[in-house]
Amino acid sequence: MRHGPQSRLESLSATDLKHMAKKKKSTPLYTNGQTTPPSKPVDELYPNNEFPKGLVIPYSEERKALLRENSQAFELDARMYDETLNKLRQGAEVHREIRQYARRKAQPGVKLWDFCVDVEERARDLLRSDGKHSGFTGIAFPTGVSLNEVAAHYTPNPGDDTVIQSSDIMKYDIGMHVDGYVIDSACTMHWKPHFDNLSLASKDATTQATRMAGAEVCLSDIGDLVEEIITSYEVTIDGKTYPLQPIRNLFGHTVGKYQVHAGRSIPNCKNSGIHDRMKVGEMYALETFASTGKGLVHDVANGPVGDCSHYMCHGYYVDNPPAIRMQSAKKLFGFLRKQYSTLAWCPRWIERDGQTNWQIGLKNLVDNEVVNAYPPLADVAGSYTSQHEHTFMVLPDSIEILTAGDDY
Repeated sequence: MRHGPQSRLESLSATDLKHMAKKKKSTPLYTNGQTTPPSKPVDELYPNNEFPKGLVIPYSEERKALLRENSQAFELDARMYDETLNKLRQGAEVHREIRQYARRKAQPGVKLWDFCVDVEERARDLLRSDGKHSGFTGIAFPTGVSLNEVAAHYTPNPGDDTVIQSSDIMKYDIGMHVDGYVIDSACTMHWKPHFDNLSLASKDATTQATRMAGAEVCLSDIGDLVEEIITSYEVTIDGKTYPLQPIRNLFGHTVGKYQVHAGRSIPNCKNSGIHDRMKVGEMYALETFASTGKGLVHDVANGPVGDCSHYMCHGYYVDNPPAIRMQSAKKLFGFLRKQYSTLAWCPRWIERDGQTNWQIGLKNLVDNEVVNAYPPLADVAGSYTSQHEHTFMVLPDSIEILTAGDDY
């Protein structure tokens, strides 16, 4: 079993930790002219409108030869994707800058509501978002701050007073879009050294799996690799050792214009039966999850984590509004179509955008399947989960991991 690096925190005194925290706060976050906290739109930092490339992984000579033999894709000119890539790079740069700030902001004692409102407002500033999430730029989906056994789809609703505890492990998942081109990336934050290996397992799996990706790569082969890596780790918490499992019913996915999930899936486990191959021009969000539990998640909308917080208008009804009898639901759906289109949203955003007394109307829309609800997803109670995710584009001669940074 892989045990990972021993954390220095275990051997540091309270004085040492206090000094480290003070030094961390005084160290500049950015070297590109961004303010701390971040407030400058990134197009001011890159006035030529040429945003930093992500991590480019060229194909091996062996893969190039295989592409020449079996596909015309290799003959395509990568420059045909330049305009799309630059929009994706803009969103990715915002993501990197915001998550650097978020790592400093997320600390035990911080209220999740305050954290989410803060990072989202700063993201809007960096994007020059007009607040219309279906407009030219914006946040692609609500900030995920799923704790402990909850792996995904949790953000605080109005009235949720949850505070980060030092014993928590948090999955931080936020997306940006520029002209509808979506960046989807996530990482794990924790404050106890016994979670180091749990976080490292999903980080290692995502890192190695993205480097395996490329034109004509079989999606099931990626799932095989993910499971092999995650199950090579274990963690010891309060004297008990847990072998880690990938979460088998969560998947990576293709990303489309104004679509966070565009139809195709990347498995997180072996024997998935998903034998499709990646194609040039596709964008993927590859996300892996590790768990100390059963490796299966279930809806917990009515459980202790609170009510559902992630919603999305049904794509068909965005373009073809149905007949809605309840006036409050009809009015709400008109607002949702205009404001969010096919992107995800949450009750916190509805209230920010001036909607009141929306609860009955939303229930009617969900009951009639005009709006889809995405409840929090959790493994068994008492377990712990981690997540890491990158967005990349498949190019004729390489992949570009758009969201790669110094942190992951």
